[in-house]
Amino acid sequence: MAEQTNKTEVSEETAKVAATEAKKTAPKKTTQKRKTTKKTGIPTSKASKSEVIEFDDGTKVTLVFPGTRWAQQRVYDTALSQQGQTMDSVLFQNYMDIVVTEPDLDWSYFDEKVPEDHKKDTIEAIDDDGTKHIYRLSFPGVLTMLQMRDQATDAFGRVLGLEYNTGILQNIVDNKDVNGLEYFDHHNGYSEVIDKCNEMLYQWALDSAIYTDMNLIRDFMDRMFR
Repeated sequence: MAEQTNKTEVSEETAKVAATEAKKTAPKKTTQKRKTTKKTGIPTSKASKSEVIEFDDGTKVTLVFPGTRWAQQRVYDTALSQQGQTMDSVLFQNYMDIVVTEPDLDWSYFDEKVPEDHKKDTIEAIDDDGTKHIYRLSFPGVLTMLQMRDQATDAFGRVLGLEYNTGILQNIVDNKDVNGLEYFDHHNGYSEVIDKCNEMLYQWALDSAIYTDMNLIRDFMDRMFR
């Protein structure tokens, strides 16, 4: 009976030792919380969104989106002609008045980019009777250039020669007696004058960078309308 008791005591002691060793080697539980990355919310409001762009001459310009409704109503809708075409002369004015907040821009900014030696020229034509005429051509200003094209554009976006060339004679040719296309019913030089004026118009557009600079603003507005 005593021998059986000793065996029981040894067995219990062995079990305690085994349990102690198992506890030492068992993996410890951790109470550390799993790290989570806090997500940053992406702002969805475009109203009053500001951006700085740089014009071709290095001028930094601050643009602010006025909000979708205001932009549609005041920037774009007011720039539509009665034929439904967008008039650049009005649209670009709206850009300067509403979208550009700094610096204050007006048409003189673009006019002043045109070099003085590009602003005037002359062209000579000789009538059939040998009479020589010298036509004086001068820069009318960027706004007038745009208005000439807008006023000559029909509902299909076509630039009509009658209206456009009339605008050329009225705004670029300084000779007072050249007051319309009918003048060239009795004088030579119509094609030469119109071609030269178109060359100058193209050069003035490049010099002033009006389309290059305004397209940067147009790109900003297009992104805001997405």
